[in-house]
Amino acid sequence: MNISIIGNGAIGSLLAHKLVNIGNFPHLWDKTNNPIIQSHLINLNGKKTTHTFKANNSTLLIKSDTIFICLKAHAILKSMHVLQKYISYKTNLIFVHNGIISREKLNKLYPYNSKFIMVTSLAAQKLNLNTVRHTGDNFSWIGAINKSYNSQKVISRLINLNFIKLNSAPQIYNIQLKKLCINMIINYITTVNDCKNGALAQKKYNQLILDLSTECRNILEKEQFNIELEEILAITYEVIQKTQNNTSSMLQDKINNRKTEADYISGYFIELAHKHNLEIPLIISYHNKIKQLQERIGHDRT
Repeated sequence: MNISIIGNGAIGSLLAHKLVNIGNFPHLWDKTNNPIIQSHLINLNGKKTTHTFKANNSTLLIKSDTIFICLKAHAILKSMHVLQKYISYKTNLIFVHNGIISREKLNKLYPYNSKFIMVTSLAAQKLNLNTVRHTGDNFSWIGAINKSYNSQKVISRLINLNFIKLNSAPQIYNIQLKKLCINMIINYITTVNDCKNGALAQKKYNQLILDLSTECRNILEKEQFNIELEEILAITYEVIQKTQNNTSSMLQDKINNRKTEADYISGYFIELAHKHNLEIPLIISYHNKIKQLQERIGHDRT
């Protein structure tokens, strides 16, 4: 299988190394234009490995059977528009990102491609341009955006590669919504309070986590996804415990003066709340706090 990865951030780099472990050297595409990318991985045991990848080759991109798009949500539509001329209509497109972007816009850009969403619990941190640290290993789920005659065949092939713990998810939207809840709760509280994930286990955050979880759960219920509040809380605290030493992705964005994915996380929840006439004052409050942070570092200025 000829695989390319668009986006050489933490998850894109980690997936590249995971594929190498099964003997598949993917082609990488990033914003450097370098023809070769040397990438270092520090695994969960602290061992460092180095691999060299072909990169930014339009011919290899066109010949790809499958492309993983590992970009920030706010960069996907613009980047995929620019790359249209280098992507065959036969190529399977797998979107791996936080937040939720418009499926209608993706279908308009790539009407003939088989398109998939992959939701992952893999965790990684980019230490510098060429080094990534693997910080958490858990399950990932994949489901089709536009179900076609070969979508299940593509999913089965990817699962059978056995490069990550990957499961098929026919109801991938529900998986996205569940992860969106956890992302919002952990990312937003840690970013506003400048703390690592583990700090949220402190008693002083209990009520805030409960209130945010309740607002999230009310939105999910209106979207016909029935999930108990206790399940959201249990997953949230499990992630807090397992990633206690991690810096959340949104806090990393803040530290590095990067634009956050707020419009595709809390922004998406706000859209759903308006659609269902729901009151979500706490989510709106935290959304505004993150947007104010972005304005202070030069993003979101009109």
